[in-house]
Amino acid sequence: MFRLLTTVEAGEYLGKSPWWIRENIGVLGIPAIKVGRQWRFRLEDLESWLDMNRAA
Repeated sequence: MFRLLTTVEAGEYLGKSPWWIRENIGVLGIPAIKVGRQWRFRLEDLESWLDMNRAA
């Protein structure tokens, strides 16, 4: 079983504000799941996304 992170927790993990996270979900393709009116994030998905988008 996995735990879903809130926007605040995802922002802390990525070093960004919750506002920045919400604004860039679609723009940067941040992997997110919409639960009702709120966004949730799997830590494994964020780690994979970071690995794929890491500057060479």
